[in-house]
Amino acid sequence: MPNDGASKYMLMGQMLSGPESLLAFTKGCEILRKDLRAKANRGAAKLMGVKQKLIAGLCSIAELYMTDLCEQDDAEQQCDKVLNEALKLDKNNYEALQLLASFRISQQNNPAAVEALRASYNLWKDLEPTDDKMPSYEFRVATSKLLLELQEWEWAQELLQTMLEEEDSIAEVWYLLSFAYVNGGAPHEALETGEMARRLLEKAGITDPRITGQVDAVLARATEEAKNVPPPTEDEEMADDDAMAGDDDDDDDGDDGDEGMDVDS
Repeated sequence: MPNDGASKYMLMGQMLSGPESLLAFTKGCEILRKDLRAKANRGAAKLMGVKQKLIAGLCSIAELYMTDLCEQDDAEQQCDKVLNEALKLDKNNYEALQLLASFRISQQNNPAAVEALRASYNLWKDLEPTDDKMPSYEFRVATSKLLLELQEWEWAQELLQTMLEEEDSIAEVWYLLSFAYVNGGAPHEALETGEMARRLLEKAGITDPRITGQVDAVLARATEEAKNVPPPTEDEEMADDDAMAGDDDDDDDGDDGDEGMDVDS
């Protein structure tokens, strides 16, 4: 493979898997490092584009070491190495910070994971959905799953509620919010959001028990726990109205959001 055009190696890395993907991403990163050194005196603006491409490549390598190559003897060390390099290039890169949080979870270092995830979240939490700097909806779904894994129930509720204000027709997000509520001691809210997830799945014609079973499990738990918890007051219900309203008035949206509903209840 010739030593030019980092983009094609990054594309190859995405198309391949395992060691072959690692070779492609590594080659692409080597080219970008050389490009960065060559442009070192051209000003920060000139360098930013190259830096962001290199960070993306390094994050891809880190993900490989956390998935396909996780059994390699040096996987943990190599993952730590590339993430450190990425964050030295840009300490405020939310993708690298969130990936670092996931890596710390895999190391069973939850306090460090929370710290990295908070640093990532703080970079975009106050942005408008239309802001170019706002992470994708899918990225934020991944954020919420990490929060649930870290048992940050209230934080997850906050994030998922804002996401539903932006887009309220995705069953997975309603399910994740229901999961956050039932684990956060709010079974009545879990019932309401879980029922919304179930309705959206039914509307989309999704009957796969691997998906519907997760919603059913949360609803069953919430139903049992709600027997011992007073329902929310009228004022509390009104505070949630904006986040809960809208789905019944929008029967034309068919985005079922059934992918990745994999949080255990």
